[in-house]
Amino acid sequence: MAEDRAAVVTGASSGIGLAVARALIEDGYGVALAARRADRLEELAQELGERALSVPTDVSDAAQVRELVRLATERFGRIDVAVTAAGVLHYAPLEEIDEAEWEATMGANLKGTYLVARAVLPHLRVSRGYLITISSGSGTFGSAGGTAYNASKWGVRGFTQSVLQEVRGDGVRATAICPGRVATPMLGPHEHDPDLLVPEDVADAVRWLLSLRPIVQIKDLMLERTTA
Repeated sequence: MAEDRAAVVTGASSGIGLAVARALIEDGYGVALAARRADRLEELAQELGERALSVPTDVSDAAQVRELVRLATERFGRIDVAVTAAGVLHYAPLEEIDEAEWEATMGANLKGTYLVARAVLPHLRVSRGYLITISSGSGTFGSAGGTAYNASKWGVRGFTQSVLQEVRGDGVRATAICPGRVATPMLGPHEHDPDLLVPEDVADAVRWLLSLRPIVQIKDLMLERTTA
């Protein structure tokens, strides 16, 4: 089934990724849903309908990412948008975070962004598409306990800006969205804090970016909750 517009969204089983996938499907995109939880993805694909494709993927595994992109292009015939929302949160002081937690954080947050971007870029060049990475407000400052997480999100911002310098002459756009704290399952007991942003706020930001004229480039998009 070919679509007029198609997207790849990682981290699509919950939180920001799921909200973005829902929004893009509502807007008429075919969407390849990527995340590690195969059963949850299949449930969502059934719920979201024929425009959704479930592709269980560990974004830190290059072979799985290549297969994600292959299946997306096989199903939809194109890729216009890639949103890298897969991520993990390990928050601990430097002397307490172990190598496995460090590597898991970098693998999902930074390496995964790199692998997905590298795999979709040839298709984005064809469609003159959009790479949207989900960084964080934590990618703009340092914080005690954030040695792994903040470093990974700083990396996503720097990576995205560097990709932009390589592709802007090809008509491809790239933006790092940097939200403040968002009510997602990663926050555990704080997920339902009413003072947080919600995943739909980030999805609305993605929609806004895609609504801009192709000549408009937003390098970083910072999202914060008002204090009112």
